[in-house]
Amino acid sequence: MQEDWTQSYTRWQTQPTTANLAGVVKSVMPTVKQRLASMGMHDDPGLHAHAQLLTAEAVKTWSPSRGAAL
Repeated sequence: MQEDWTQSYTRWQTQPTTANLAGVVKSVMPTVKQRLASMGMHDDPGLHAHAQLLTAEAVKTWSPSRGAAL
């Protein structure tokens, strides 16, 4: 069973390692893939890789206290 993104994010917050960041990205990728598919771009490997990079950067700068959802 895939880990919930909040658990992955909490782990990354307490131990901000590359492996833990990858865990957060992996846990939100189903949503990212769904969004890419809704735009008809699910088969583009370059866009998929770019989406992973953008997701990792978003995780690094996201703060639950700011009121936005990840």
